[in-house]
Amino acid sequence: MVPMEGMRGLAVLLVFFVHFDALFGAYVRGIPLLWAPTHFLGIVGNAGVDLFFVLSGYLIYGGLIRRKPESVRFLRRRLQRIYPTFLVVFGCYLALSVLFPEAGRLRGRTPAGTLLYILENILLLPGVFPIVPIITVAWSLSYEIFSYLGMLVLVVGARLWTWQARTRVLFFTCPWFIYLSLSLTMRRSLVRALMFVVGILLFEALENERFRRQLTRRREFLSLALFGLTLAFAYLLDRRPDLFALLPGWSAGWNLAPGVMVYHGPYKTLAFSISMFWLTAHACAYQGMLSRVFSWLPLRWLGNMSYSYYLVHGVTLQAVALFLTSVVPPAGTDAILFLAALPAAFCTTWITATALFAAVEKPFSLRSAQAPALRADASAPFRNS
Repeated sequence: MVPMEGMRGLAVLLVFFVHFDALFGAYVRGIPLLWAPTHFLGIVGNAGVDLFFVLSGYLIYGGLIRRKPESVRFLRRRLQRIYPTFLVVFGCYLALSVLFPEAGRLRGRTPAGTLLYILENILLLPGVFPIVPIITVAWSLSYEIFSYLGMLVLVVGARLWTWQARTRVLFFTCPWFIYLSLSLTMRRSLVRALMFVVGILLFEALENERFRRQLTRRREFLSLALFGLTLAFAYLLDRRPDLFALLPGWSAGWNLAPGVMVYHGPYKTLAFSISMFWLTAHACAYQGMLSRVFSWLPLRWLGNMSYSYYLVHGVTLQAVALFLTSVVPPAGTDAILFLAALPAAFCTTWITATALFAAVEKPFSLRSAQAPALRADASAPFRNS
C-alpha cells in the first residue's frame, strides 16, 4: 500500500495551506492572482483531516479484522502511537504559554481551572467535547481515540470477522446514512467522524476482487475530476452559501429541510465521502496515474512523518510569521515577499517535523512496528496509523 503513504502526504499538505493562508495571506490580499489560489487552498485544506480519517478507518479496521486482536495490546499500541509525540509538542505549547501569556490559552483562568483545562487536553477531550484545544489541530486526536475505542468494541465485541462481508457492509452503511440524515437538522454534530466509516467501507470494498476489477483508467480519471469538483463545492459552500439555498432564510439546524448551509458539516461529509472513497480506491488498488503520483518518494516521506508534521507545523508557522511581521508588516501587496515566504515556511516546517519525527516519534512510537510478529504482515501502512 505504498500509495497510501503518499496520500498521507497530500492530507498534511492540505492542512499546511489552511494555516499558511491564515498567517501569510494578508501579504497578498490586494493581489487577486496570488491571494485567490492561496485562499482557496486555505479553505479546502480542511479536507486533509477528512482524508486522514478515511485512511485511519481503513488501516485500523483492517488490522482489527485481520488480526482478531487482544484488546489490551491494541489499546496500548494505540496510546503508544499517539502520546509520546503529542506530549512533547504539548509541553512546548505550555512553555510558550508561560513565556507569551498574552498569546496562549491559559490566561484568565484560576489555578484550579488551569489544571483542569490542561488535564482535559492531555486526555484528548477537545474535539468530541466542546473544549478549545491548546494545540489547535489536536481536536482531531479526540476523534481518533474515540474511533479506536468504537472500532475495537464493535469488531471484538460482535466478532465481526465471523460475519459475511456484505453483512458487515450493511452493518456500517445503515448507521452512516441515519446519522448523516439526522445531522442535517442539527446545528452542530460530530458528522465528520463518519469519514472513519468511509475508511471501513473502503477496506471491505478493496478486499473484494470483483470490486477491484471495476477500477479502470476511465474511472480513475473520473474519480480525480470528482475530487476536484468536491473541493470546488467545499469552497463555494464556504464563500457563497446563498448559491445552495432552497428558500431564502432557510438553514440547516433551524428547519427540518436543508437550506442555506449555515452548518456545512453534513454536506461536506457527504461530498467528500463519495469522492475520497473513489480517489483512495484507485490510488491504492489500481496501477495507474494516481498510484504513481502518490508513490513519489518525497510525498511518501512527508506522509510517513505526517503525524509529527501535523502536530508541529502550526507553531512553526506562527514563529515564522511572527519574525516576518516584525520585519515587514503585511501591506496586502507584497508579492515577492509572499512568494519567498511560501518555500521558506514549508522548508522550516519540514525541518522541525523531521527533527520531531527522528527524535521522538520514530524511537518511541514506531519501534514496536519493527517487531518480528509484524514484519511478516507488511507493517508499513500501519506504522503511521
